[in-house]
Amino acid sequence: MQQLLSKEFLYEPLQEIAAKYPDWLAKNKGVIPTEEYEKYSEQFGIIQEICRCYDAEPENVEKIVELMQKMQRCGQPPSEIVKVCLACFLVLL
Repeated sequence: MQQLLSKEFLYEPLQEIAAKYPDWLAKNKGVIPTEEYEKYSEQFGIIQEICRCYDAEPENVEKIVELMQKMQRCGQPPSEIVKVCLACFLVLL
């Protein structure tokens, strides 16, 4: 489990996913229901937090697991992001 959550394994895919969110959020603000938009915004924030954790304390597996669970509680990311980052995202599911 620790190896699957290692920085070497997840950091780059998470950064790729995070890079897609700002444009997607800007494009979909006011288009999708507010509740859905807020959920995706929260997801984006959690992904950024995971990346910061990998930068600052990559050995803190407990915190990374907690953040990953928090992200999963938000549900699936936008389908457009999943399609673009499918290879990366399969690791997170």
